Amino acid sequence: TGNEQGIQVTFTCSTSTGPCVPGTPGCNTPPNQAQLERCSLSRDDVSGGFRLDVFGTNIKLNAGVTVNGQVPKKIQFKDLVAGSTDTFTRVRLKKQICSKLNGAASIVITNPGGQPSATLLCTATCPTN
Repeated sequence: TGNEQGIQVTFTCSTSTGPCVPGTPGCNTPPNQAQLERCSLSRDDVSGGFRLDVFGTNIKLNAGVTVNGQVPKKIQFKDLVAGSTDTFTRVRLKKQICSKLNGAASIVITNPGGQPSATLLCTATCPTN
């Protein structure tokens, strides 16, 4: 167990293979991490205000949300998962949301006591007229 000169060589292997990308084989996301899928901008029929829905899985009640590093003024948790009391598949962001959308907004959701989600790039923008 050595090289040609008789010098013993030892090495160790790292078990890390780089960052885990959700959805790739062998990637196990932390159990308390939200997985974001898409965003959708719409207008409330009653108030006329804009609202941004962010869809995903494993979104927990009272999770923190940021859009381009800013916390939205109003966050609503929607679409409770059947059989759960605190897990949702959608959050609705309201009140002054247009000021945070620039066509390339970074959205992150952090469950209570969990790691931040992977960043979702949201290309939505509010009409200017």
